[in-house]
Amino acid sequence: MGGLGTWPAFWLDGLGWTKTPKTNVAEIDILEAYGVNASIAHQVIHVWNPSGGQLSAAGNQTTHDLTNTPHVFSCLINTDFIHY
Repeated sequence: MGGLGTWPAFWLDGLGWTKTPKTNVAEIDILEAYGVNASIAHQVIHVWNPSGGQLSAAGNQTTHDLTNTPHVFSCLINTDFIHY
């Protein structure tokens, strides 16, 4: 992994995202790594409105050697907190 233009990602989309949403929909990015810096893993929660606009987002980033070592990324979703 690595290099300009690469974008490895692993995320969860809320129910109704693939169809025409009628309510706000959440997206949880468990891992996004941009090719310009393959040592940073981004975690973001987005909330999208039915027309596709972003209502809010909150994120975090962690440093890992994503190019040379294996990793396991996951999240646990509780009612009050998301653990990465």
